[in-house]
Amino acid sequence: ANEIRQKAISATITRARKEYPGHTAVIFNDLDNGTRVEFEPDARFESASLVKLVILAELYRQFQIGDRTPEELVVLLESQKMGGSGSLKDAKEGSQHSLKSLAEAMITESDNTATQMLTDLMGRQKIQDGARALGLSGITLERDIFDFAAIDKGHDNYITANDAAVFLHQLARQELPGSQQMHEILERQKRNDMIGKDFPSGVRVAHKTGELDGILHDAAIVYAPRGNFILVCLSDQVSDKEAAKKIWASMALEILKIYSEPSPSPTPAVTTSPAG
Repeated sequence: ANEIRQKAISATITRARKEYPGHTAVIFNDLDNGTRVEFEPDARFESASLVKLVILAELYRQFQIGDRTPEELVVLLESQKMGGSGSLKDAKEGSQHSLKSLAEAMITESDNTATQMLTDLMGRQKIQDGARALGLSGITLERDIFDFAAIDKGHDNYITANDAAVFLHQLARQELPGSQQMHEILERQKRNDMIGKDFPSGVRVAHKTGELDGILHDAAIVYAPRGNFILVCLSDQVSDKEAAKKIWASMALEILKIYSEPSPSPTPAVTTSPAG
C-alpha cells in the first residue's frame, strides 16, 4: 500500500513541477512510515521568511536553558522597523513587547520588525550556530531580514529543502526545546494560500511561508486522516506568482486526498493448490 501511495505522490509532484513557472525543490516525507519523495533536496534557495524558523528555534532554546523568559520585554527602536509583512512597523518607538508576542508575530504574520528585534537580541551568529547544532547544514544567516543591499555584496540567507524537512521532522517528533509551543505557533499561521488552502477544516497544518521577488516557499507538517507528513515546497525564478501559488495549493490538496482515502489494497496473490 505504501508503494502505491508513494507512486501517486511522486506523480502528483512531478506534474506540479512541470507546470510550475519557476525552479522548484520539493520534499514529501511520511512521518509514520518514513516514505520519502524528493526532488532537488540539496539545491540552495534564498530562504526569505523560512529563516524565521531557526530564529524561533534559537529563542525557544534560550527559554529552555533559562537565558531568557517568554515574558521578557524588549523595547522597539525606530531602526528596527522593517517594511513588508507585519503590523509592528506601525507600533510606537520605545513601546515594549514580550518575547512571546514577538515570536507569535514573526511566525503567524511573518512580521519583519519582530524578526529584526529578535535577531538583534540574540545575534545572527548565535542563531546560525543553533541551526548548525540542529544539523541544518545548508542554512546561512548572513544578512538582516530586510537588508537587500547585503545581497549585492554577496551576503545572503540560504536554505535547502532538506534543511526545512529536517527541522520540521524534529519539531513534529518533539525533539526540539519548546517543540510543543513552536508547533502551536506554526499552526496559527495566518497565511494559508498555498499548503492548507481549501483543506477540510479538521486537518491540522503547522507551516511557514516565505516570499520575496521571484521566490515562493511553503514548508509544512500536515496531519491527515490516514497519516501525518511533511511537505516542503521551495521555488525561485518564479515568473507568475498567482499561477505558482495555485499550483502549490492544488498539489498539496491532491497529496492530502491520497492521505484521506482508505489504503489501496494490493492485488491478492493467486494461490495454487499444492500438487498431489
